[in-house]
Amino acid sequence: MRYVSTLLAGAALFSVGGVAGAHVIDFAADLDGDHAVPVTDSTATGRSRLHYNHHGYLFDIEIHVDGLSLADLIGVGPNNSQAQIWIAQPGEVGEMVYDLGENAAFTESADGLDFHGKLYSMGDDINTIIYRRDALYDGLWFLRVYTRAHPAGEIAGAFYLVPAPVSAGLGVMGLICVARRRR
Repeated sequence: MRYVSTLLAGAALFSVGGVAGAHVIDFAADLDGDHAVPVTDSTATGRSRLHYNHHGYLFDIEIHVDGLSLADLIGVGPNNSQAQIWIAQPGEVGEMVYDLGENAAFTESADGLDFHGKLYSMGDDINTIIYRRDALYDGLWFLRVYTRAHPAGEIAGAFYLVPAPVSAGLGVMGLICVARRRR
């Protein structure tokens, strides 16, 4: 019984430390034509990672797209943007909240198209920040990539939370408890 209580105390200690140290929360989105509104027949695909700093209310975003060229993207989409983030229920258009083309642009390489946007703010007032943060956590943020062939969005995908790795301290504590029990 003593070992179980030691394990629980250690787990609590390390999990609290792990949460407090986790300032950046990662989200990912898988992009394709099936998630665009309206659905498209595009064979292009993509993936995105969004790194949200919940203390500074800022996020960075990376996007990689396969099956499109830079010429497909230029000067299309709402506000002539190449990519935007919308808050919407699945299958709905929703509300555009970030025009990603304002801070950065896609670049083309042999591997496809890449986008790296830095330090987007969640908003200017607490109500906007809470609304956008809650929508992100609820899986209502959608990334859309616009092309000449599909100016309403060729590929899209919803962001989902990427599970954080288990704290190394938690694993070490478990091994110590098991080793002590075998003595």
